[in-house]
Amino acid sequence: MKKYKIYYQENKQLLNKVIYSSDINNEIMPPNTIKVRLLSKKNSKYISMKRILLFVSKLSRILQVNIALVSAINILQKSENDILLKELLVELSFCLKKGNTMDIALEEYSFSHKTLILHYFKMASNKGDAKRIIKALSSLLKNIDKLNETFLSTLRYPLILIFATCICFISIFIFVVPNLEAVFSQRDNLPIFTKSLFFFNELFKDYLLYIVIFIFLGVFLVYYSLRKYTLFRYFIDRILCTYVPVLKELIYIKNMYIFFSSVRTLIKLNYEVNVAIDYSLVLINNKYLLAKMSFINTDLQNGLSIEEAFRKTNVFDETSLSLLDLGQRSNNVDLIMNDLVKKYKKDFKKIVNNISVLIEPLFFFIISLLIIWIVLAVFQPIWSISEFMN
Repeated sequence: MKKYKIYYQENKQLLNKVIYSSDINNEIMPPNTIKVRLLSKKNSKYISMKRILLFVSKLSRILQVNIALVSAINILQKSENDILLKELLVELSFCLKKGNTMDIALEEYSFSHKTLILHYFKMASNKGDAKRIIKALSSLLKNIDKLNETFLSTLRYPLILIFATCICFISIFIFVVPNLEAVFSQRDNLPIFTKSLFFFNELFKDYLLYIVIFIFLGVFLVYYSLRKYTLFRYFIDRILCTYVPVLKELIYIKNMYIFFSSVRTLIKLNYEVNVAIDYSLVLINNKYLLAKMSFINTDLQNGLSIEEAFRKTNVFDETSLSLLDLGQRSNNVDLIMNDLVKKYKKDFKKIVNNISVLIEPLFFFIISLLIIWIVLAVFQPIWSISEFMN
C-alpha cells in the first residue's frame, strides 16, 4: 500500500489530504482535484531511537489505564511538543480511523529496528490487545537501548584514552622535539632512541597533513562502504566476529541477548517459536551472524528439532543448545528462553567488567613505553656528553 497526498480546491480554498491505496486509479478523488503526489520513501524522515523509545513508553503508560488505542494516540498528539512525533501521531490516528494498520503510517519514517517495530504496531492494530503488545514492545526497546548504551560506554573509555595518547604524542613533537633537535642535530653517532625520535619528527613535519587527510578519507570510505555495500559489511563483520579477541565475544553475546529477548517477548504474546525466531532475526546487527542464523526457521520447517536447527549454525555454545533441547522436550520453551536471556545478560556484564579491568593497565603500559622512549631519547645524548667530558 502506497501513500499519496491529494491537492484540491474547495470553497475557494486550496486543501490537501493524505490517503493510502494500493491502486490510486480505483480511488474516488475529491471534486476539483489539482494534483496527486506519491509520497516517496526516499524522503523518509529519521527519528532517533531515543525519541521512538520515549514515544512508545508514553503510549504504553496511557494504554495501561484501559484507554482505547485511538484515544491514547489523540491524547499524545495534543500533549506532544516534538514536531516530527506530532506529525507521526496525526498519521497514526488517521490510519486507525480509516481502518488501516498503524505500520502503514510508520513506513515513511526511518529509525532503528524498523522491521520489528512495524510488526508490533501491526499486531497492536489487528489483534485488539494493544495494551499488552505496546507494553511488550516498550520493555524490549528499553532492554535493547540499555544494552547498547552499556556497549558504547565500554568502547568509549578506550577511545578517550587513545585520543588522549595521540594528543600527548602530537604535543611532544610540537613543543619538545624541535628544541631537542636544535641541541643534538650536529652530533654524530646519536643513540638509536634519539635517531628514531628525530625520524618520526621529520615524518610528522613533512607528512602530517597527508596523514590526517588519509585517516579522515579512510574513515569516510569505510563508513560509506559499510552503509552502501552489504558484502563489505559482511566481510568486516566476519573479521570482527572471528579474529578480534574480546570484541568478538562482546558482539556475539550482545546480539544473542537481544535476539533471545525478542523471541521470549513474542512467545509470551502467543506466537509460535518459528515465527518468533523469524521476526527476531531482524535484530541481529552483525551480517556474519545473521547469515549463519538465517536458515534456522527453514530447518525447523523441514522437521529438525530446535536444538538441531540451532546447532547447525555453528554459532551457539553447548550450554545454550542443551537448554534449547530441554525446553523442547519439556514443552517449556518460554521458560527456557527466559533462562537464555538471563544467561546472556550475565555473560555480557561479565565480559564488560573484564574489559574495564584489562583496558586501564594495558593503556598505562603503552603510555609508559612512550614515556620511556622519550626519556631515553632525551637523556642518552646528555649522558654521552657527560661521559665524554669526564
